Amino acid sequence: MPSVNHSERVLVATLGGKPQIVTFALDYLLARGHSIGHVYAVHLAEKDARIQRSLDLLETEIRARYRAPRIQFSRVPVRAHRYDAVKGAPLALGGVVERIDDPEAADAIWLTMHRLVSTLKSGGAYIDLCVTGGPRLIGLLAMSAATLLFTPQDHCWHLYTPADVRQQAGDGNFLHAPEPDGSTDNERTHLVAVPLIPLGVLFPNLQSAMYLSPQEIIAQHTRQLSDMEMEHCRSVARQATNAEYRVLRAFARLEGSVSVAAIAAALHVSPNTVRTHNGKVLGYCRNEWELPEKPLLTYHFVREKFGGLPERFWDEADSRHRD
Repeated sequence: MPSVNHSERVLVATLGGKPQIVTFALDYLLARGHSIGHVYAVHLAEKDARIQRSLDLLETEIRARYRAPRIQFSRVPVRAHRYDAVKGAPLALGGVVERIDDPEAADAIWLTMHRLVSTLKSGGAYIDLCVTGGPRLIGLLAMSAATLLFTPQDHCWHLYTPADVRQQAGDGNFLHAPEPDGSTDNERTHLVAVPLIPLGVLFPNLQSAMYLSPQEIIAQHTRQLSDMEMEHCRSVARQATNAEYRVLRAFARLEGSVSVAAIAAALHVSPNTVRTHNGKVLGYCRNEWELPEKPLLTYHFVREKFGGLPERFWDEADSRHRD
């Protein structure tokens, strides 16, 4: 696993048979002031002659061209991982994945990317991730790992290359993008920012998930999101008066077709009373979920957020509103 200096910027790039994708991206970032100190190329097994050629070309070019300051280059093969989630240590490392249709490929790619990004972040690195090279699945899973562990200082990129340049460059016929004949942006090779929501900012304990499988990661964060939603709902229920709570509860739990008229009949109040209380409840919801003023919320929002809550939630809320 890599060793990085605090606050070093690194380029992590997915790689297939077109090594110029990495150097095009690197040149673009350097030209715009990104002080890249290390390039990590994530790839399938080098038994594929195109991948081996790409890696050899990249390593030679980066060592020869980028000397001031010197940029390091590392190969990161996609390898099956088996971890002890309690001790946080590898139980076994499988072979390097050779084919994207290998039954273990998806898990191996995700774990390789997750461990690489996690280790870089724990070492203080800022990451520029280029997901254009290699099989599409590697890029997708790289973005998944990045979403969990990136911070606002990290960036995900897609490389746009004009069709004529792509055709001429082939599998590495040249490694640096030529200057365009015209002056319009769409004639230039450039990076396009891919927006990612950095969940690591919302869930600071993500580093503890470094050795979990993708399924375990997803389950863990689903639970965290559910807990957050539950707390929002508790807060709304606590703010509501007894009358407002009864309307909220009715919208959430009344079976069959739900409408203002149906709630009014069930609670033996007028429809205007239901609308007034529901408006207050929706106001609490808007503040709690930090929603914009538009579009307007309706009782469907209450139904969506509160309708599937467990009995323990209602037992707790009912007890509070009986006091």
